[in-house]
Amino acid sequence: MAYNDREISNQDGKPIALYEFRYGNSTWRYCTSDKDEQVGTNLTDGLPLIWKAQAISDEGVVQGGSDQNDLQILMQSDLPVPKLFRNAHPSGKVWLTVRRWHMGDPGTETPIQWVGTIVNAVLVDEATVQMACRSLGGTYDRQGLRLAWGRMCPHVLYGIGCNNNGSNDKEDHAYPRTVETMDGVSFTCTTHEEPAEGSFTGGFVEWLRGDGSYDRRGIEQQNGNHFLLLGSTDGLEIGSEVVVYPGCTRNTASCKLFSNLPNYGGFPHLPGKSPFDGSPVF
Repeated sequence: MAYNDREISNQDGKPIALYEFRYGNSTWRYCTSDKDEQVGTNLTDGLPLIWKAQAISDEGVVQGGSDQNDLQILMQSDLPVPKLFRNAHPSGKVWLTVRRWHMGDPGTETPIQWVGTIVNAVLVDEATVQMACRSLGGTYDRQGLRLAWGRMCPHVLYGIGCNNNGSNDKEDHAYPRTVETMDGVSFTCTTHEEPAEGSFTGGFVEWLRGDGSYDRRGIEQQNGNHFLLLGSTDGLEIGSEVVVYPGCTRNTASCKLFSNLPNYGGFPHLPGKSPFDGSPVF
């Protein structure tokens, strides 16, 4: 029986929700069946996709109205996806794809119902977490960022604009370190070397995750070989190999330390008097 025939049927439909979570190179697949289901094949290696049976549910996909871009999901708090939000928000986006499949249909009959990212996770009780999700279409509702006149540089450090023509490539300012001691919010490294670019304060630290992707934390403050992080040290261990990158105070002095002054996005000589304050000087 075709998918549409089951959908419009009064009694032949056996719907199963399929949830696919992706973070970095890690993928987790769950279903609302009472047993694990084998649905579809992996396009990379051709192996069948296994969807684990879990106590997972959602409030339903809304087709219109102000809440059409949002989705609330309830799942067990001890699963890998909720654990990503336990101590601090993950540095990258956690993507979610929700599919609908009818038991007995071929694995190709799995139309996508919803696609988006997880924006927050809140404990409902000791065993359950509620995850707030935002659809891909909902991201278009936000106003885009605009470059404005200002003395400080508006570019993202090592990002587009700052890294124009590769003159400020991130890898040119990488400092490898090894974690020596750590607590929940900070760590110390084995060597102490001040960067030529000034300081690591305002920069970030990266390390390789077990799945081959990178995790990142911002550096709130650096004092010698001690680094206070924005968030937590979740994912780090004593002996972990990390790479720290210097921060930038977004002024011309810091830009010169990076040898990147031609890409400075601010206007340091902007006059302090507004031409719209009624003064006849202008």
